[in-house]
Amino acid sequence: MSTPNIHILSFTIFARLLLSTLCNIDQTQNDIALFIFGDILNDAETNNYINTTAFFKANFSPYGETFFHYPTFIAEYAKLPLIPPYLQLRNDQFVGGANFASAGAGALPETFPGL
Repeated sequence: MSTPNIHILSFTIFARLLLSTLCNIDQTQNDIALFIFGDILNDAETNNYINTTAFFKANFSPYGETFFHYPTFIAEYAKLPLIPPYLQLRNDQFVGGANFASAGAGALPETFPGL
């Protein structure tokens, strides 16, 4: 082998070793806070903390349901935590996020013209 080929080969081996050690470094996991706004599709029983009739309460499983009437477990697979309703939390517990979604909430003017 000529000298330039040896240098290229040694550089390639060194670079592969360096990259393989850098890829194996454990990185710290970043915590993510989820703040959810929405309507009945995202409601996590927020209306249960409001003085209202049983007809207006949203007692549904979090993260939605499918046509087969059970959760899809997509959020569990993605390792997302259950986000509690904001009325259940104290001020120091908002670090992980909160669910502000409420059944009957709407963003369109037709939903509640008085706002």
